[in-house]
Formats: sequence, C-alpha cells, structure tokens
Amino acid sequence: PGTRLIELRGNDKAPSGRLLVYWNARKQQVNVDVKSLPALPPDQQYQLWSLVGGQPVDAGVFEVTSDGSLQTMNRSIAAADAFAVTIEKRGGSPTPTLSALVMMEK
Repeated sequence: PGTRLIELRGNDKAPSGRLLVYWNARKQQVNVDVKSLPALPPDQQYQLWSLVGGQPVDAGVFEVTSDGSLQTMNRSIAAADAFAVTIEKRGGSPTPTLSALVMMEK
C-alpha cells in the first residue's frame, strides 16, 4: 500500500532503455526493476536521482543484472517531483552528470 510505480524510458543515449521505479514516500523506500538498459564498462554504474524542486537528490546506484531482480536502493527518498538516471563512475557521484542522462520521468 502506498507504493507508486513510475516507468522511465530511455532517451537517445539509451533508446531501448526501460526501468520501473517503485517508490513508497511514507516508507521513504525506492526499488528499481531494470527491464532494459545497455551494459556498462566495469568502471561505471547507473545512478538514480529524485528531483525535488528542480534539485537532484542521490537515490543510489544500481546494476543491470542478468536475473532481472528487484533492487532496493540504499537511500531514503521522502519526496520526488521526478526520477532520472545517469551514467556515473562506479560508486556514484554527488551531482548528476547531465551529459550522461539516459532517462527521466515526472
């Protein structure tokens, strides 16, 4: 109860990209289900961002897994106007690399 499903689709950098975000604001919990994203080199990871009032908030990094398992993000997210995904160096970045933005959805 209280969990919202947000579907993100890739832009021109990941045209076949598709990700499902399950967000429960009351529990401040976010899970991601990678449906389709290109594999990355070992030194890079995808990073999820919540956008609040136009400001990015780190929601954590995630992998493209072969088993398609649901991944629980390790950050608490109480508010979000939108979610976005960027490609960052392994371990994530304190701010998003906008030139590496691969998807975003309100």
